[in-house]
Amino acid sequence: MSAMRATRSAAVVLLLATAACEGDQVARQAPKLVLVPETDTVIDFGVVTIGDPVDGARVLVRNEGNAALVFSRVFVESPQLGTVGAPTTIAPDSGSSLEILLNPTTAGLVEDALVFESNDPERPIAKLEIRADVRAPCSLAFTPSSAQLAIDEVVSLRLENTSSSECEIVELDTDEAFFALLDPPELPYTLEAGGWRPIDVRHTGAAFQGRPVRQLTARAVGGARATATLAGQERTRCLSVDRDTIRFSTVLPGGRATSFVNVVSACDHIVSIVDLSIQTADGGFSVVTDGLPRAIAPGASSRIDVAFEPVAGPNFFAQGLVNIRTDDYFDAILRVPMEGFVVRPQGTLHPFQLTFEPVVYEPTTGPGSPSTCASEPMDALVINTGRTTLTVREVELDSGGEFELAYVEVDGVVTPEVSLPLDVPVGGAARFALRYRPTAASEHRGQFRVRHDGEERTQVTALLGNGEPRSEITEVFQQPTQLAVDILWSIDASCSMGEEQEELIANLSQFVGYADANGVDYQMAVTEAEEVSSLAGRFERCGSHPAIIHSSYMTTAIRNEAFACMFDLGVQGVGIESGLGGAREALRRALSADQNPATNPNAGFVRDEAELVIVTISDEDDQSSAPDVVLRDYFFAVKDGQRNRVSVHAIAGPLPSGCATAAAGHRYANIARQTNGQFYSICETDWQPLLQNLGLDVFTPEDQWYLSRPADESTLTVTVDGVVVPNDPLNGWIYEPSRRVVLFTGNAVPAPGAEIIVTYMPGCAL
Repeated sequence: MSAMRATRSAAVVLLLATAACEGDQVARQAPKLVLVPETDTVIDFGVVTIGDPVDGARVLVRNEGNAALVFSRVFVESPQLGTVGAPTTIAPDSGSSLEILLNPTTAGLVEDALVFESNDPERPIAKLEIRADVRAPCSLAFTPSSAQLAIDEVVSLRLENTSSSECEIVELDTDEAFFALLDPPELPYTLEAGGWRPIDVRHTGAAFQGRPVRQLTARAVGGARATATLAGQERTRCLSVDRDTIRFSTVLPGGRATSFVNVVSACDHIVSIVDLSIQTADGGFSVVTDGLPRAIAPGASSRIDVAFEPVAGPNFFAQGLVNIRTDDYFDAILRVPMEGFVVRPQGTLHPFQLTFEPVVYEPTTGPGSPSTCASEPMDALVINTGRTTLTVREVELDSGGEFELAYVEVDGVVTPEVSLPLDVPVGGAARFALRYRPTAASEHRGQFRVRHDGEERTQVTALLGNGEPRSEITEVFQQPTQLAVDILWSIDASCSMGEEQEELIANLSQFVGYADANGVDYQMAVTEAEEVSSLAGRFERCGSHPAIIHSSYMTTAIRNEAFACMFDLGVQGVGIESGLGGAREALRRALSADQNPATNPNAGFVRDEAELVIVTISDEDDQSSAPDVVLRDYFFAVKDGQRNRVSVHAIAGPLPSGCATAAAGHRYANIARQTNGQFYSICETDWQPLLQNLGLDVFTPEDQWYLSRPADESTLTVTVDGVVVPNDPLNGWIYEPSRRVVLFTGNAVPAPGAEIIVTYMPGCAL
């Protein structure tokens, strides 16, 4: 034993000697562990709850030595403790914080130590004491967990703390519209471990259709919850009204309309109407019924009369509520919506100017007398654009006698003179046919004035005419070198048009085949035949294909695929079929200032060099808001009034009576006739010849030209590229006075690029 002790002592000595030999160098390089708080301090977490982690304790670990402090381990022995972010190495004169996380899993007193093992020569092991009082979590329950309550019944539920820890109640809630809490505790409220307190609830019996079921909820700090289901007595409605909405007839400003609603009782007791009131922001509604309160016996009803008296003003849609207050607990207030439309007559005079063709002046007697010639009549239209009858009060033709009224037409009735006042029906027009007869070989101006009861009381159409002496006229025309056509399809997409769309798609190649074979420069676009929605006139775009398909687009196969896709509009469209109005909206979009295809799919459709062709398809007659003459003139105006460059074709119900699947298309037939278009029956079972004939008509070279003045046919001379063409109905030309058209026939139709010169002496239109 003595030898062994002597040996250990020697080793210690050697270690000390080594330390003495190296002296100051060891002192300079030793790390030094410093803890804050220090090891004589206990970190006490206090009372904590199982399942509720606590992470508020931090320990500052510093190295106040001059060598790196290296930890081999930092640990605690209890599974309920853990550390976050324990350092491994701390440089000299530096520090790091250590967070202690307490995650208790077992109730009781937890005592442990946080152990640091490092290379500090003086404190290779350092400990911090840790203590916590861990308790079981709070737990709540309602007894009973559900309750059935009659109206006004009070039940008492026990809110129990079923845990060994106290519960701090911070929420006690239910829908008090149906279940009122009576004398609830002031929150927060503490329930001792194992304690309870009563919670009294009363069913209020609030109005409710059916059986009210709600939850009563208690919540404590830490997340403990308890719920009880409260089911109330079902209350049934016994009062009702016999209409959902009171709708008044159309009323003029200053007018009055009345209506009513009946309050019907299915109650087993007498109910009284105690008050009537109007709720509205628009004004004009009032209650006519008086004599309140008014009793309603079981099974009886009571009538409530109301009135609508709008103030003077523009058109507007008025809304309001009539509130019927009763003494019934459940149906305390019955509310009935009211609707009324106030209309002022509205009308417009179209156009703002009529420019008559030049008329030959040949006086009837002497200088200053009217000419023997007069123009064809031109129409000034008073169009009813409102929702009630428009009355024309006064008509005045202001001129030096050169302008005269030929006749008046209203609702299909023609009269030679105006009989005032003149009523124009809703959606209709009064057509004033005006004629120009010069009194000198000069320019003449006048005004046509109309006063009606619309918002614009007096409206004016300027009149312009020009008398000229009889002299030879020469007009020069050019046959295009390549036929260019812009084709707009306006197609009915209502629920009855499925088969017709299929026929069109199946036989479309019959239409475009002739154009492709003859190198026609065409483009086509499709729009729905409607004018009332926000998208009215917008071209259809299908998949990746453009909205406007040009004859040069991709291959023939892909082009046909694009056509089949874009013509398939479906049958969920607007029910007000307006093929002509839809076409007009499409052209308006195409001619708008927005010519960016990214924002306007119609951009670029109307080309200066191309003819304009419109094809309408519908199994109903056109329901456009504008009259036929307005639509026709708009289409002509797209081509600057060059009527020979515009045609409207229609596939619609045959005249005069339609067929089993389509109404007669009278308006479509009229526009087609006035624009030299074709009219086909939509009732045909085979569309192949129909579309083939339409294609031949659309894609053939120009064979007719409109003259600017009526011609004396006996003076007409026609040349093509300097060669005189005979007046021949088979292989030459003919003149149609009613249309002022020179029409080429047979093999005399001018070739592409040919120059056509027509000379003539002007004649008299009338």
